[in-house]
Amino acid sequence: MPATIPDRLHSATGCVNKPTKDFLRDKFSEWYSAQIVKGGEGYIVDMRLLVLQPINAQWIIPFFDHVKAHNAIITKGLCHVDITGILELQAVS
Repeated sequence: MPATIPDRLHSATGCVNKPTKDFLRDKFSEWYSAQIVKGGEGYIVDMRLLVLQPINAQWIIPFFDHVKAHNAIITKGLCHVDITGILELQAVS
């Protein structure tokens, strides 16, 4: 987040970033576990960026679907910094 953004908004990104990181971490753990199971004992998982980027990209749509299904993730972040109040005032004006 740019330094010019007010401090109040930084806490909103924290409210949204944590669920994002948790979701992606869970997806990675599932993928990594599947690689170990598939490869067997002593298998070395290929962790090069060129391997991980396309896999990580596959998780973007499921994450979007997750946020749509659990929209409280975003609402909580916006309410935390009272952006909802600001948006309501602008809608009335």
